[in-house]
Amino acid sequence: MAYEYYQDPAQWWRFADVNPEILDWTDVKPGTIVRIPYAD
Repeated sequence: MAYEYYQDPAQWWRFADVNPEILDWTDVKPGTIVRIPYAD
């Protein structure tokens, strides 16, 4: 997702910051609602 929105996979932390309820980003279940942070 970070690459899709920011063209930089190293920006994954932006998603983690706004979705603190997701503890394991390697195992996000289908149907999980993920907030998308605003791209500067």
